[in-house]
Amino acid sequence: TDERVFEEAPKTPDIPSLGSGGAINSTDEIKERAIARKRNGYGVAWGDILLKEGQTVETVISDSLKKAFAEMGYKVIEDQKENC
Repeated sequence: TDERVFEEAPKTPDIPSLGSGGAINSTDEIKERAIARKRNGYGVAWGDILLKEGQTVETVISDSLKKAFAEMGYKVIEDQKENC
């Protein structure tokens, strides 16, 4: 589960944040796709880096883990419950 909390003006670059109106004005869809901020040599943010439409941080991680386990010979079984 993606439990990131976006801050408006974080003190360090490792804390999730968004530009273009900030986290307060960003939709949940944008937050789910946000993976990084582009920064200059001084650490000033220049823009957000998002996954493609239809992808989310959760789905990319989940798909990557499933693929890795399957390649190692494990049988991957999908949990049919919602909101696990």
